[in-house]
Amino acid sequence: MACAEASLAQGEITLFYRAAIATKLLLVSLGLAVLASCSSTSGAANGFSSFFLPKGSRLDWSRFTVVANEGANLNTALAVDLVLVQDDALLGTLLAMPASKWFASRADMANTYPEQLRYLSVEVVPGQVMALPLDKIGHERVVGALVFADYQTPGEHRLRVSPLQGDVLIQLDARSFAVALPKPH
Repeated sequence: MACAEASLAQGEITLFYRAAIATKLLLVSLGLAVLASCSSTSGAANGFSSFFLPKGSRLDWSRFTVVANEGANLNTALAVDLVLVQDDALLGTLLAMPASKWFASRADMANTYPEQLRYLSVEVVPGQVMALPLDKIGHERVVGALVFADYQTPGEHRLRVSPLQGDVLIQLDARSFAVALPKPH
């Protein structure tokens, strides 16, 4: 009986070593495949990090302010959405979408893409300055950030926000809006 137990233990050890060797071979093969797909050492590092890290850049805004100038939206309250996107294909779709379509379909979009899309909605009135709550925006990785403004006038009323760090100022005017970057000191 003792020989049977010793044989079983020896078999388990052999199985363990085979699994460990197979795992090491898999990891080495994976690493070589990533390196082979890159044309240079820096490309290898980028390929390796993009394989293991999420896509995009980390949000690091210190301030995000929306300013509705006097007479903004023909002197009417205005809905503004900050949209954070984590998928390249979805970003392409949104970059082609006018604000009117975004506001009509945003709930469906958020339900369809719960992991790839997040948005923060605010409403401002002419003359109002509003700092968006950074704790609700977070510091996640995104492939893009967009602002949609629900103007009464026709137009795209959509802008891409760049850079994804520092201070961002959205200036809403009578018929359009812009992303203004602070001047360097």
